[in-house]
Amino acid sequence: MDRMKKWTVLAIVILGAMLLVLQYFIHKGEKRLPDSVRSGRYAEEPAGVPLPARPVGDSLSAPQADMASAANSDSLNLPPVSFSYRGACAGGALENMAASHGKYWGSSAKNTAFDDRDNGKMYGFMADYVACVAAARGDTLPCSMLSPSEPSASASAISAPSVSAPPVAGTAYLRTQCGFRVFTAQLIAYVAGENHSMDGCRAALAGWPAHFLSRISLPEFCAAAAKGRTAAREYMLKTMPEYKVGGAMTLLPPSRASCGADRTCLDNFSTYNAVKQGNLSECAKDSPICRALITRSAAQCESTVRAMSVFYCATVEKVKKKSGGYIGASKEQIKADITAREQVKRAEVLKRKQKDKDLQEINKKIRKALGKE
Repeated sequence: MDRMKKWTVLAIVILGAMLLVLQYFIHKGEKRLPDSVRSGRYAEEPAGVPLPARPVGDSLSAPQADMASAANSDSLNLPPVSFSYRGACAGGALENMAASHGKYWGSSAKNTAFDDRDNGKMYGFMADYVACVAAARGDTLPCSMLSPSEPSASASAISAPSVSAPPVAGTAYLRTQCGFRVFTAQLIAYVAGENHSMDGCRAALAGWPAHFLSRISLPEFCAAAAKGRTAAREYMLKTMPEYKVGGAMTLLPPSRASCGADRTCLDNFSTYNAVKQGNLSECAKDSPICRALITRSAAQCESTVRAMSVFYCATVEKVKKKSGGYIGASKEQIKADITAREQVKRAEVLKRKQKDKDLQEINKKIRKALGKE
């Protein structure tokens, strides 16, 4: 009899151990959900769309495959320059900002993207950057290689708009903005004595609008410009007196005081003095194009990239905060993603309920086997 009791107890212990092992595997095991549900998105949804589950402000994901399929007009064709700076945030490097044109920002970016004003600032930053590289190379090709966009009614024939100027709703025309900046810089450099050959004068005037060039005699202007700022300004005022304000006086101001608070005028005055003296300290503090003219180094343009990245990262986060965590996503993509997330939540609830039910059944069997029920 004692022997039978021992076997009974042993059988109960073994059964209890088996049930405990089974309970362990139920806890550890997880029925695999379809990849599209587990990841929180449908398989056909384009990659690179940030999801609400990621806390806003943690990082930016660089545009992925959907960027590569963007229209050709969205490719900015920036000059290849290597910088060690990798951006003010993840996804904020120069190549990321260029790749997101047409997706996150730009005239063709329509889905949870930058607004018109922020687009105008981004185009202004890009124009500043490419013009700086062009000035460093002494070549206008980087500007002419840019993809053109819609013309803006606010463009000035003499002075380029600054990045802080309110842009017209829609786009700022990138190639033209870049051209204004680099041709203005080249003309100032010519007047400052950098190159007094006729070819140098022609190159400096190559990008100026036809209505400006039609008012001057190229040989006469170049001869006057070769004499310096005063002679060039007087020639412009004689042939185009209507451009006294906002034109010749801004391009070639007689003194710093004559500029008042006009940032463009002050920059032009400083650039002339810096090139004339070959002195970087004469450049305006926030004028890398001036330093690039003197050093002939595109490394001077990194400060523009840094400022652009800070603005870009902050604006991306602003858009994501407003849209609930999305940028560059259409309404259909957002709706599909929300649906997928709801599926994940429902599946998790069902899984937890099934686990609870299984545990209750196991506990019941264990108590029954131990004779407690």
